[in-house]
Amino acid sequence: MSRRPVCQARVNECAAVDGRPFNQAGHLSIAAAGASVRVRTIDENRGNDRIMNLDDAIKTHAEWKLKFRAAMSRKEQLDAPSIERDDCCMLGKWIHGEGKSQFARHGEFTEVRERHRDFHKHAGTVARHINAGRYEEAERMLENGTPYAIASRDVGVAVQRLKKLAA
Repeated sequence: MSRRPVCQARVNECAAVDGRPFNQAGHLSIAAAGASVRVRTIDENRGNDRIMNLDDAIKTHAEWKLKFRAAMSRKEQLDAPSIERDDCCMLGKWIHGEGKSQFARHGEFTEVRERHRDFHKHAGTVARHINAGRYEEAERMLENGTPYAIASRDVGVAVQRLKKLAA
């Protein structure tokens, strides 16, 4: 099977995306279409399409709180270095790649990029506390009004603003 790995955001260095190494995902072709961001995975032997829109990006980032709690209850280790990177998730790949070339001149895009970076910084901190077995501290980091909770809210608000621009 021949695949063309292409990405402008150094995402091949990311440990995993959707539970598998990024280089298995193939070539990413991303284009803004209305309020959606279409992510097309091209496998030269088989055509594979995956669709991601900005609402999915908001939902995926909001779900980290549940993932953290599940990891604490199961006493699982997380890939903190990948979690704290802002170019490993689908939104991050888009921000550092095609989104940058399409929307960099818009303040809404700059806000998404900054809020997304902040989110992953705080998410990485939570993951490191979980990995160290500091579950009570990690749980407190997820509470309302904490830097993590504020960053989570802010990335969602910023993506909603960008969605309006893209519509």
